[in-house]
Amino acid sequence: MIYVTYKNDNMFGELRVNNVWSILKDNSEDVEGQYSNFMLEKAEKLNLVVNPHYLTAMNYEDNNTHLSKKEYDLKVKEWSKIRRMWNIDKFIADKLNGYKEEFREIIRL
Repeated sequence: MIYVTYKNDNMFGELRVNNVWSILKDNSEDVEGQYSNFMLEKAEKLNLVVNPHYLTAMNYEDNNTHLSKKEYDLKVKEWSKIRRMWNIDKFIADKLNGYKEEFREIIRL
């Protein structure tokens, strides 16, 4: 199965192809769901409640009162590091054993 990941091009305000991945059939079912579940497990280990759709930390007052405010702030910083480190490209490469395909992006004018 082939997956294409995108990145925002702030200069032109559009999406650009970031990587093209080839994943073996065994791991190719519901990659987005697998990534979301993986990240939710990371958040659970961190003892932080996150939004399951956007994977952002939920606010302290409504969802994370089981932590002290200082603990919450530290865990949010740690969660930000985890999100930067485990983007979808790293997940596909490391956990699903995907490999990058060579590609060339052609832009129509």
